[in-house]
Amino acid sequence: MNHSLCVRTVIDARARTTKYLYQVLLLAASWHKHVRHNAPLEVMIVGEPPEALCRFLESLGVFWTTVDPDPNDAISKTSNTIVGAVDTVGRRILLVDNDVMFWGDLSELMHVDGNLCQGSVAGAIRVADAQWKVISEHLGFSPLPSSLIPLGQRTRAVVNVDYQPKALSNVYVNGGVLLLPEGDRFGIAWRRYVREIAELFERHALRTKSVYGSNMAGLAMAIADHGRFEWLDLRYNYRADCFVLGLESPEQIEIVHLTGFDDSHRSVTKRIEAYWQGKMMKRFGKVKPALTREEQERRLAIIDEFRQELLSLVREYDLDGWGEQLPKNIGHLWETKMYANVFRPLKATYGMVLGSMANVRRRLRSAA
Repeated sequence: MNHSLCVRTVIDARARTTKYLYQVLLLAASWHKHVRHNAPLEVMIVGEPPEALCRFLESLGVFWTTVDPDPNDAISKTSNTIVGAVDTVGRRILLVDNDVMFWGDLSELMHVDGNLCQGSVAGAIRVADAQWKVISEHLGFSPLPSSLIPLGQRTRAVVNVDYQPKALSNVYVNGGVLLLPEGDRFGIAWRRYVREIAELFERHALRTKSVYGSNMAGLAMAIADHGRFEWLDLRYNYRADCFVLGLESPEQIEIVHLTGFDDSHRSVTKRIEAYWQGKMMKRFGKVKPALTREEQERRLAIIDEFRQELLSLVREYDLDGWGEQLPKNIGHLWETKMYANVFRPLKATYGMVLGSMANVRRRLRSAA
């Protein structure tokens, strides 16, 4: 059965950083090139959008609207994405982050059972078993079981053959691409669990950003509450680790998730190049020694093909020209440089020591 599919993203125009604006340019251009005949794109904007962004979206036939912040906005800024999860007119929502781009037409997703929730495996284990235990005891039910290995663990195992990758103890997805069940029940439940979990850990010894400040633990519990879940193939949420692991050929990849875009550049082209050097090739450099020359060349060819696809979008849709019309904020550039030049090195140097001290304090509080 075919289902009416709608692609939706939520952007917070109140943010000081401008990276979300630039990311939406790439998202909308790739949608127009690959997906527009199969599913409409809706951009829901929290706050006042720049006029240039609205004109760009309208020029491509993208529907945009302003919306109020999510009720959990004060707890978790990422919870504003839940505004896009609620639909009452019988359409199937594919909820995506601003930093995804389309490389396929998504036609296969229109045949997925309308009551099924789908999401791809997370990149890392962010919620500890002890935290899940607290959540499960409070809510009266547990997240769905899983034995999948997060992407970061898979990459680490390639780099170090002696490393034993750790599997997820339960379903915990990457929220960048979500195929949601029809109707409004799922989004309402997701919002409720984000708030309940945040309130539970507000003064708890096990509080971290993953349970207070993120919407992902709440998403896992909404999935468990809904009950009907299947893993979304990674080719619909293809990340840098997927490229360096060489998981798919280009013709199989549908959606690429560009996590980690640098916000210190004023053009889309320069952001792409910074991403390539700062993330994609850096990740590939770690696994390269473990690969044969033939396999290195195969994976690099796919990586370069995708880079050329991005640069082609920039040229075809004049994304650098549109980017020049977006707001130019100076403050966040200073913060970005400070983080890169000062705080990131300090974190790398002292992070392990500080983390160990924090773990000791948590254990002492728990024992007390």
